[in-house]
Amino acid sequence: MTDSHGAFLIAGLLTGNYKAQAQAPGFNTTVQDLNYDASRPSTYNFTLNVGSVSETVAVSAQNTLLQTETSTMGGPVNSTGRNYAKLASNSPGLLPRWTVSASGSLQRSFDQGKSWQTVDVNVTPTSSASLEIARESRAKEAAKEKDADKKLLKQKIASPVFRAVSAAGSEVWAGGSGGALYHSLDAGNHWTRVVPSSSGTALTGDIISLEFPDSQNGKVTTSTSEVWTTGDSGQTWQKQ
Repeated sequence: MTDSHGAFLIAGLLTGNYKAQAQAPGFNTTVQDLNYDASRPSTYNFTLNVGSVSETVAVSAQNTLLQTETSTMGGPVNSTGRNYAKLASNSPGLLPRWTVSASGSLQRSFDQGKSWQTVDVNVTPTSSASLEIARESRAKEAAKEKDADKKLLKQKIASPVFRAVSAAGSEVWAGGSGGALYHSLDAGNHWTRVVPSSSGTALTGDIISLEFPDSQNGKVTTSTSEVWTTGDSGQTWQKQ
C-alpha cells in the first residue's frame, strides 16, 4: 500500500537479505540489495533514470479497391437486399453464365455454374408488335387500342422451348422453337421479342444456333437451313 506522499509501505516482512527492483515505462530498471531489520522501520529510495523511449505503430493491411498492377477492381458486396440481376447489368464482374437445359429452359448462373435459375422471358415481355402499338396515337383508335391492351394482359404467353443462347457482355440473345428470338440488353432483366425479316420475308423454322461475338454483329441459323445476319444489334437483318 502507499501513504499520502505516494511512498510504498510494506508490513509483515521478516528480517533478512532481500533484492528489490523498481521499474516504470520509459525508465531504466533499478535493483537494490537490502539487509532488512524487521525490528526497526527502514526507508529505501530508488532512483530511476530515463531510458530509451520507442513507439511502435501497427498498421493492418486491408483489401485495396484499386489494383495498381492490374485493371481489376473489387471489394466486398453485401448480398442483403441486393438484386444480383440489377448488379450484373452494371458490373462486368457479376455477369451471369447462360445455358439451355435439356428440357429447353433458358437458365443463368451468378455463382460460376454452381446453381442455375430459370429465366422466363415473358415476365416483362416487350415485343416489337407492342412497341409499334405504343407508338400509335391516333385519337379515333384510342378505344380500340385500350381493349386490345386489356386482352393482351389477360393472355397467357407460353415460354418457347429454347435451343440456343449467346451472350456478349450484358447483351443476351436466346432462340428456340417456332423462330422465337429474344434479346436482352441488361443481362436478362428485360427481354424484347425480335422477328428477323427482310424484303417481306420473315425467319422460319426453329432457331438452332446463335452467334453474337459482340453487341452489334450476329448470326442466326434455323432448322430450315436459313441463315440470318445483323450488323446493327438486330435493327435490320439480311437473309443469306
